[in-house]
Amino acid sequence: MMVSTPATDHINPLLGVASVLIADGHNVVCLSGSALRDRIESAGAGFRALPPAADFDLNDPFATTPELKVIPPGLEWLRVALERLFIERIVPQHESMRSSLFGRVGLGWLKSLPAPALPTSHLSRWVRRVHGVPLSRLTA
Repeated sequence: MMVSTPATDHINPLLGVASVLIADGHNVVCLSGSALRDRIESAGAGFRALPPAADFDLNDPFATTPELKVIPPGLEWLRVALERLFIERIVPQHESMRSSLFGRVGLGWLKSLPAPALPTSHLSRWVRRVHGVPLSRLTA
């Protein structure tokens, strides 16, 4: 399983790896945004859609972030776009990835592996503050 935020620049390198794995006979499934379904399937990989809380289409950012229409271009627009399109979707994307992996037959043992700790960075503190989610939940 390959997992990517629903952005072209994120999925393209994964599809290159997927094509090599598929050519070697592996079954590859990509978990990503609905807008990327055709691209993923045309590469020969299976597709799983992120849940609506984690999904967005960068070709139409106003569909999920309409407030961007009224904010003039500049730093404030960029801040709101990053928060709404990426940062607010980290937790639901992570939860979707975990449920996709652990829901597959035979992969329940992965739950017993220690999760890597997120660095105590500005971003991880910000996600915790905005979402009220303890860092341990993001990695557990």
